[in-house]
Amino acid sequence: MVRPGDSEQPGEKTSVAWRFAGVEYDPAATPPLRVDGEPVEVEPRPLEVLAELLRHVGEVVTKEELLDAVWEGRPTVDHVLANAVSKLRAVLGPAGAAHIVTVPRVGYRMQGPVQRVVSAAALSTAYRFEVGQPVPGRESYVLERPLGEGGGSDVWLARHAKLGQQRVFKFAEDGARLAALKREYTLFRLLRHELGERHDLAHVVDAHLSSAPYFLECEYGGSSLLEWAEQDGRLAAMPQPERLALFLQMARAVAAAHSVGVLHKDIKPANVLVAGGPGAWQVRLTDFGSGRLLEPSRLEALRLTAMGATMAEDAPPGGGTPLYLAPELLKGQAPSMQSDVYALGVTLFQLLVGDLRQPLATGWQREVGDDLLCADIAAATEGRPEERLGSASELVGRIAGLAPRRQEQARTQQLAADAASMAMRLERARGRRPWLVASVSALVLGLATSLWLQSAATAAGDLARAEAARASAINDFLNQDVIMAADVTTMGSGRTMRAEDVLNVASSRAGERFKGQAQAEAAVRMSLGELYLRLGQVRQAESEFRQGLNLLEAEAPGPAVAAERLFARYALARALLGLSRAEDAKVLLAAADAELQRTPSLLNERIELAAARAKIVFHAYGMEFDQALGHAERGVALAGRLYPGNLSEQFLLRRALAEIQFRSGRYDALEANLSVTLSPPYTPEAVGEVTFARAQINLARLQAHRGLLPEAEKTLRTAQATLVQRLGADDATVGQVHEELAFVLQDQGKLQQARQAFGDAAGIQQHIVGADNPQTRMLQLLALIVDSYLGQPAQALAGMEQAHRWFAQNIEGGERSPQVQLIDFHRARLLLDLGRAAQAGAVLAGLEVAQLARIDPSPIWDARVQAQLARQRMALGERQEGLQRLAREVQRMRAAGASAWEVAQYESVARQQAASTAHNAAP
Repeated sequence: MVRPGDSEQPGEKTSVAWRFAGVEYDPAATPPLRVDGEPVEVEPRPLEVLAELLRHVGEVVTKEELLDAVWEGRPTVDHVLANAVSKLRAVLGPAGAAHIVTVPRVGYRMQGPVQRVVSAAALSTAYRFEVGQPVPGRESYVLERPLGEGGGSDVWLARHAKLGQQRVFKFAEDGARLAALKREYTLFRLLRHELGERHDLAHVVDAHLSSAPYFLECEYGGSSLLEWAEQDGRLAAMPQPERLALFLQMARAVAAAHSVGVLHKDIKPANVLVAGGPGAWQVRLTDFGSGRLLEPSRLEALRLTAMGATMAEDAPPGGGTPLYLAPELLKGQAPSMQSDVYALGVTLFQLLVGDLRQPLATGWQREVGDDLLCADIAAATEGRPEERLGSASELVGRIAGLAPRRQEQARTQQLAADAASMAMRLERARGRRPWLVASVSALVLGLATSLWLQSAATAAGDLARAEAARASAINDFLNQDVIMAADVTTMGSGRTMRAEDVLNVASSRAGERFKGQAQAEAAVRMSLGELYLRLGQVRQAESEFRQGLNLLEAEAPGPAVAAERLFARYALARALLGLSRAEDAKVLLAAADAELQRTPSLLNERIELAAARAKIVFHAYGMEFDQALGHAERGVALAGRLYPGNLSEQFLLRRALAEIQFRSGRYDALEANLSVTLSPPYTPEAVGEVTFARAQINLARLQAHRGLLPEAEKTLRTAQATLVQRLGADDATVGQVHEELAFVLQDQGKLQQARQAFGDAAGIQQHIVGADNPQTRMLQLLALIVDSYLGQPAQALAGMEQAHRWFAQNIEGGERSPQVQLIDFHRARLLLDLGRAAQAGAVLAGLEVAQLARIDPSPIWDARVQAQLARQRMALGERQEGLQRLAREVQRMRAAGASAWEVAQYESVARQQAASTAHNAAP
């Protein structure tokens, strides 16, 4: 008996049968299925479904894979698979049927225990292959030695008895192996028809698939990469460029197969052949027996016979190489191009460290020791397929472009070193504000990074020379115009310079410096806009982005210009949203997305990151936090790949993700994110004191949500001190801290301080974007809400009515917008305070908890609304029932994490009503 994972006797070639719960399935027997020892008749399709499930015991086999395997991609009627499974279960009996588990909306799984046994029916016809034996059906070839990992006897190297020509024969004696041979032969014919003769794909010379032993006859392509690498320590002694050249041959073969819709599904060193000699090694990708065709209709169009081409892998349980399997495959998901890319990423790592058996484990980056290659491997082996590199060709492009990428990295590092050197000179010369040094350095790094990303994919020739000229011009601008403008040795002794002064100087000089160099000036304008945006100078940012876009739109069309236009549109959309011009931003985003759809070749990770950042802001502005979350998560992954050595850029995206996690109520995810974001290597020194202080705002929010109000207040005041010192008291981020601090103070019952903080936040916002702006109006509303708790409900109600009219007329959604819903909640509360219960009831009837939760992700809103309804019932005379209901809602609020101050407000109402009820009931 042979169980999964056991070895068969050397030299014996056997077929396999399966046993479980009184059922025996032996594909070599007639009939193949027995239940409790009795032969059972079953239709072919249900039997094939059983065979496919047995080949993947314990794994989820998707509906799509079963349809491909059994019906081979042919059109089927609805529920054909479900009907086949139903028939199969009926013949297996209750005990056998229980082993077939339905996985809702995914597929089916064969549940163990299942025994693999030697097929008695096949023993009498099994072939015994031995060295020196003629190949059955090809007697001129003599078997020389078995090939393949583990010395299996189904793949043999043979030599022509007279000519000495070598061939590889792949044998099959049963249905499972025959299906793999058919699949490989079909895919080989497709690849050859579509791609022509390629030296990087193994060639199938002939096939014998009509009678046992079935076989494919293949050209000899050399030793497997695994065997080749271990000969005399060959791989370990090979320089890194030669290892990368080997990998590129392999990856290009995979990319070529993908280009015609063929997945390999079993990429590993054992399935890569190497021949030739030093300096001229030839790599060939082989063994498509587990492959899959993504578009079966392609065969019909080419008039090729589909012999098992769309079937899933037929490897028995216990087979395969988990080391190269992408995480989604281990979870039972269908294979994709990204799963092949994952296997390529693992192989790239192994080639670089010189050990093709080493797994990709924690700390692997230390063994590679190259930032760019680490970023490439990380991008190829991302755990989530949607965040992984999208294609093998993308990985090829990265590795093939490694030399120019390193040059650009070195140039960027030199610019950074120049900036740091100048910063030290400024520091020695003046002993002035450190944020000024940081601003100059940030501008230098921003322009350098922009230049690096633009030219990372630049080809050789005229375009490369143009990039070099642009780099030189920008470098002169940085050194002669920007840095010198910040050098206090050129100023009068009484001169004080702010961060935005440096940017203003750069902006005023850019037009003259880059006259006639539109793309260079556009690059500078985009970096200036980004830095203005980070300083909260939204209007200046919008102006720089728009100037950059206008320059690019006036340029002659071409892929490089088109890509930069897209980048500029996404950046400008972010600035427009900062000015509350949501409709203009929406139009700009739609135009950018439409251009990408028309010209998908423009999409690269830099453009994708720009789009993600714009859409984070767009969806957050519309309070669509679930939509914003996906873009934020994608942005974090992209920033890690695009800026592997730039912690500041990575930090910015992590902070944006934290903002969305808070707004969408994902507090556990926020806590996990902050534990990374606010810990080394992300320190104030590494990411900048201002950026770090901004992230502390999200920490304070989480602390407040957890009920740690004094800690939240302390965190906010620490961030506030840093931001005021570095940016000034009227900065937008300082205003944001005032707002968050006001909420924390309010929840502690410090209403006068909270009122002052909301007023300060509104004043800063008005200074930045004007009085008649939704953000300014919202902060004024929050101050008004605090006023309503400080007495004078009639005056507060009048202010609420005015705010209601403005928001209903000026905000998308009108009466149903979250802002108006918030106003109406407090209007109803004030109406009840004033004894106008009927009017309050009409307002409460229009409240929607889901809309209120959009403006504040607190889970308390339903209890809050119900508590106000309880107050209304008491006001209408149903005091006892209203009191009981209010008590229940207060308990719900306390359990959901409401602040002690808020709970105290409702408890005070309850006590007053209880006392009034008792007084009225007294004789």
